[in-house]
Amino acid sequence: MAWVSTMHLAILAVVLASVMLSPVVLRLFRRNRESRPDGLQVVSDPKAAKFEIVAVHGLGAHPEYTWTCQAPANSTDAASVQRVHLLKDLLLPDFPAARILSFAHNSDWLINAPVKTAQEIGYMLLQQLKCHRSRHPVRFRECL
Repeated sequence: MAWVSTMHLAILAVVLASVMLSPVVLRLFRRNRESRPDGLQVVSDPKAAKFEIVAVHGLGAHPEYTWTCQAPANSTDAASVQRVHLLKDLLLPDFPAARILSFAHNSDWLINAPVKTAQEIGYMLLQQLKCHRSRHPVRFRECL
């Protein structure tokens, strides 16, 4: 009779675990359905750029959501909620002479993890920067 209660406890534990983990699993699977940017994205490209800022998101991060957050709401109206983009809304006004680039790559680590190593992703970043800079050079002025 003791094995019956042990079996019931095991079944109950599995059911509880699946109920508690299902939102996490659903979010992970839903995440991969979104289209994500890949490679070098131009945020700002002034005609006479004096320097470049290259932003690279971290491990497991979304290439667009990494740079955004919800703006403080002045009202309680949910429709008026706006998002602030770090690179476009905060960095660009402070550095108008900068070419601002964002590098996106697949950084998933649990589901659909990339087959590429960090070294390969870094090499891809350098190749894309080299290609971009050959078409859009940064011109440094001499300091007197």
